[in-house]
Amino acid sequence: MKKILFLCLFSIHAIAQTNVPNLNFEDWVLSASARFEDPTPITTWATPNYAMDLILGNPSTSIVQKSTDAHGGSFAALMKSRTIVGNFVGATLFTGYLNTTSPLSPIPMLGIPFTGRPVAMKGWYKYTPVGGDSSSIYIKLTKWNTTTNTREQIGYIEKRDYAAVNTYTSFDMPINYSSNAIPDSIIIVFSASAGAEQGLGQVGSSLWIDDVVLDYGANTINDETTPNAITCYPNPCTNALYIQTTHTDVEYRLSTFTGQVVLTSKKPKLSLADLPLGLYSLQVIDKQGRAIYHQTIRKQ
Repeated sequence: MKKILFLCLFSIHAIAQTNVPNLNFEDWVLSASARFEDPTPITTWATPNYAMDLILGNPSTSIVQKSTDAHGGSFAALMKSRTIVGNFVGATLFTGYLNTTSPLSPIPMLGIPFTGRPVAMKGWYKYTPVGGDSSSIYIKLTKWNTTTNTREQIGYIEKRDYAAVNTYTSFDMPINYSSNAIPDSIIIVFSASAGAEQGLGQVGSSLWIDDVVLDYGANTINDETTPNAITCYPNPCTNALYIQTTHTDVEYRLSTFTGQVVLTSKKPKLSLADLPLGLYSLQVIDKQGRAIYHQTIRKQ
């Protein structure tokens, strides 16, 4: 069987909105097999539970579960990374849906219609990593460019944790906007293994999420940003990677998809000459320690 990979694909399939329902994860629906539950509405939230159930048919293998260990209300969402027929599956809950045209290899379609411009995403979480794993919480706002026929990132922020967070702890993630445009889609991802999109992580890593809100505040953006404020080139690259940005006082951080940081620099030129061929994650970190930009980089 092929590994189940989390691909960054977008599907705009409903009327646009400015809020995301069930961010407190109180509402869940029983599957047709009656062996697992997913958060509702199913047009908003998706998980790998369908594939786990289809192949293993055992409710104890649900990769995303309704948990009574909640911060508020009755329930929270629990993501626990597992294996499926010998392949690692990072536990991920995301806005979008599963394309099950090929039932044994469903494709996650990330993104739902959205036209709001929140200033931050806030919530509560706990995390239990295994073997150096790291969690990932991120929100990305995008818009389709009808001139270039490409999907452009408008706003983004990610939070990663490498150490255990044993009690419910608040997070506050101010969204960094690179454009004044109104988005047409939103991606929210909660993952117990940050390398889930590449099939990387550790079995047993667990992330609890509860009481998430989109904060609209004064609905302003970072005055320092401009459209296309951060670009990197060439990609793929061989020896050097260049970053062009209007941001100042930032750090450029390159890591493997298991979360190992292999290169940091305050200069917008990274030398990859001594690194093995493969995929890396580039992050731009602001002076508050927030990831304001990320991009997958291939060295070839």
